[in-house]
Amino acid sequence: DIDRTVCYDTVSQLESGTLSSNEDFNLMIVCDTAEQTLHSILNICELSSQAIDTMSHPDVVNMTIQFITLPVLPYNVKSISAQCLHTLTEDNSTVAVCMCSSYDFITSLVHIIESPLTE
Repeated sequence: DIDRTVCYDTVSQLESGTLSSNEDFNLMIVCDTAEQTLHSILNICELSSQAIDTMSHPDVVNMTIQFITLPVLPYNVKSISAQCLHTLTEDNSTVAVCMCSSYDFITSLVHIIESPLTE
């Protein structure tokens, strides 16, 4: 079992910028857990429009945006986050407005477009 405190502490370190190594074991645990969770959300949303309405909660959208914008997260977590955002925002203007109003998200998209793929 994964200790929740370790996950929360690692996420806090990611948000504060004090964790910078992709090889940190705690980061690997958080990334693996995030990736599996996002795959589950994506799969559920692809099966049901009611699930999309439920998963379009601002907290879920903001979580996926944060996963895209945190520079130390690996490509696979950012990729599945982007897929979730696409599914959640397709034909959903409320969520699209939330995304477009996020300066960090727009800045990260520009950075991703301008940066060469390294992974």
